[in-house]
Amino acid sequence: PLCSSFTLYLEDATGTAIGYASGALLNSGDTANVGTIILDDKAISVAEVTPPAGSVNVPFDTAVTVAFSEQARASTVNTNTVYLMKGGTKVSAAVSLSADGKSVTITPSQPLTGFTLYTVVVTGVEDLVYHKLPQTFTSTFTTIDNIPPTVTSVSPVNNAIQVVLDGVVRVTFS
Repeated sequence: PLCSSFTLYLEDATGTAIGYASGALLNSGDTANVGTIILDDKAISVAEVTPPAGSVNVPFDTAVTVAFSEQARASTVNTNTVYLMKGGTKVSAAVSLSADGKSVTITPSQPLTGFTLYTVVVTGVEDLVYHKLPQTFTSTFTTIDNIPPTVTSVSPVNNAIQVVLDGVVRVTFS
């Protein structure tokens, strides 16, 4: 082969807008049509997250979706760059990039804990021309309180004798 593969790198005069194309020239006289190359001068960003930042009463079986401003480079989207935290612990989850590369879904491997604060973290994701997310993105939400209360104390105690008829009865819940 004359050139089994090539990458064409284009940039504007300032070096901020860049574009890539690739192809192959297998025989002498071959031409390669690399199509339209659009120069990209902006870094990828997080456009939206679901559930939205600050949400409360989020169902514990919710998957998280992060939408990007542009297509993400698939090789930079993984469980080390897009993940969910419960306090200081990373939640075990699968991460999948949409077919168009513009959104990622975080699907926890187990239901989330009720009445708990979770943090969505996105860091190190790149667009198709290697522009990296400029800073780590975080967003928080709180799951619904699905933990039923329990009785922790009762006054007067069970089977108490000589209880005043107009006495106060107190029940304390968790």
